[in-house]
Amino acid sequence: PRLSEKEVTRFTQVDGDERVALVADCDGDIVAVARFDREPETTDAEAAFVVQDSFQGRGLGFVLLQQLAAGAREHGIERLVATTLPENNRMLHVFRKFSSEVKTSFRDGVVHVTIPLG
Repeated sequence: PRLSEKEVTRFTQVDGDERVALVADCDGDIVAVARFDREPETTDAEAAFVVQDSFQGRGLGFVLLQQLAAGAREHGIERLVATTLPENNRMLHVFRKFSSEVKTSFRDGVVHVTIPLG
C-alpha cells in the first residue's frame, strides 16, 4: 500500500513534544515504531505501535511502551489511549502487563485502551 503525502508527513514529522516517535532497528532495518500524539488541550495522548511480524512475541512492544510512557510523563501526559483489534492478544497482553490499571472497552469493532501513567 501507498501512503498519501499527508500521511507521510504525519508519520515522519515529529516535534519531540506533542508528537513523539521511537524506532527500533535491527541491522539498519526498522522493525518497530511506537509513537504518541498529544490530544489537543488535554493531558491525554494517542499511542500507536507497530512491530514487524518476525519480531513479535519477543518483548519489544513492552520495552517500547515503557520508553514511550516515560517520555510521555516527561511531557505532562497523564494517560495514553490506544485502539486495537480484539484479536490482537499480544498487544492487549502488553498493555495489561504494563499496568494493572489499564482500562479497556469494546465498541465499533475495536478495543479502546486507556493507560494511566500516574
